[in-house]
Amino acid sequence: MLIILDFDYTLFDTARFKDALVAVVEKCGPTREEVLRSYSDVVNRPGCGYDYDPDLQLELLASRLTCPLHEVRAALDAVAARAAAFVYPGAADFLDALRSRGHRLVLLTLGNDSWQRLKVRHSGLAERFDTYETTLQDKAAALRRIAAAGEAVVVNDNGREVAAMRRSVPGLAYIIKRGPKPLPDDPSIPVCDTYGEILEVIDGLAAAQMR
Repeated sequence: MLIILDFDYTLFDTARFKDALVAVVEKCGPTREEVLRSYSDVVNRPGCGYDYDPDLQLELLASRLTCPLHEVRAALDAVAARAAAFVYPGAADFLDALRSRGHRLVLLTLGNDSWQRLKVRHSGLAERFDTYETTLQDKAAALRRIAAAGEAVVVNDNGREVAAMRRSVPGLAYIIKRGPKPLPDDPSIPVCDTYGEILEVIDGLAAAQMR
């Protein structure tokens, strides 16, 4: 079976990661509020999808920086290089369990390609996936392409994203990994608190497929 997994907030503690990014920039002058506002301005700029560009963020903060620009960027990259420290406990074992059952794993993540790939590479999880890709817009188009060959299970933390994907690709199975994002209104979509619960749902789907 094909298992399509999200990265941020599903396998990776993005809240703690963002806090670490904010902290290194704060040390060079801007307030936390200024850093967070610049982050929001970057990812919400019109026509760009969800595109966090650290270089653009630092450009917006340039007048407030008390450290050389290249030093702040190096500090951000150093946080990304520690991405393994932000992987949720049990995430690697969960992926290993899926692989041991013969499932094919695809990582589908929303965001700036180079930044997301930097995070995934340093997370230590990349080698557990058969393939992974990023998208700046909604995931539905990528999902249609990835899952075109047959049945798949999508595991994601964001109920709004899942609802949009389900409307676009209704033939797949969807599972929510509970996190800080909104849950779906549809009660038929399983909401799981642990990787063990997700694994049980996938095992049930795989068994039903065999019958």
